[in-house]
Amino acid sequence: MGIKKVLNKIIGCLDLNKHVISTPSNLIEYDLLNFNEDLDKAWEKIKALYDKVLYKDNYWHLFYEDDFSTLRCSPEYSNEVEEFFYKHNMNYKYNGTWVDGSSTVEKYKNIFRNMFHTFSELAIHMDEEDLFHVADRVCHSFFNHAFYMAKKHRKLFEESGYDSPSSMMWEAEIMSRILIYRAHYIGKYDMSKYYKKLEKESNKDKSNDIDNTNDE
Repeated sequence: MGIKKVLNKIIGCLDLNKHVISTPSNLIEYDLLNFNEDLDKAWEKIKALYDKVLYKDNYWHLFYEDDFSTLRCSPEYSNEVEEFFYKHNMNYKYNGTWVDGSSTVEKYKNIFRNMFHTFSELAIHMDEEDLFHVADRVCHSFFNHAFYMAKKHRKLFEESGYDSPSSMMWEAEIMSRILIYRAHYIGKYDMSKYYKKLEKESNKDKSNDIDNTNDE
């Protein structure tokens, strides 16, 4: 068999699309307002939207934000998504093109876009009893892949008194720092919500006092 025929046969077996890095169009963003009062019903709507439209979108993703959720999707599916909102009486706000509030996400946006999509797909397809083990794999994989390039972090770890930069111990040390950071952040966020609620109740009481005075 000639060299040309061999090459043509090899090329025919290759799926070149797998090796093409495409740059997706930027996503658009919706806030689903007053969406999470009943979490089970909210989740059923998300799954129904996925079965109807989102399964076609390689970049869609969803974030739970307490009483509302944020949904991002590719612009070409906006009409179908908004039609679904209308048919299911879903209150939403269109935010336009996605601009993330995190400068880190903006810096690596194309990569985060793919990760956010994958996490949302996991949530759709994953069995609940697997959640802990899936989370373990997600965290471990990230730190394992980053071990080579994280020179400064490894050095700090070694200076802490460990005999060797074991990837497993290094991972555990960084995750413990993240745990403390997240606890601090969430604590501040919860206290801010608490004081806002307290202020709202206080203003409500003052308003009632004024109304009672006027009645007299």
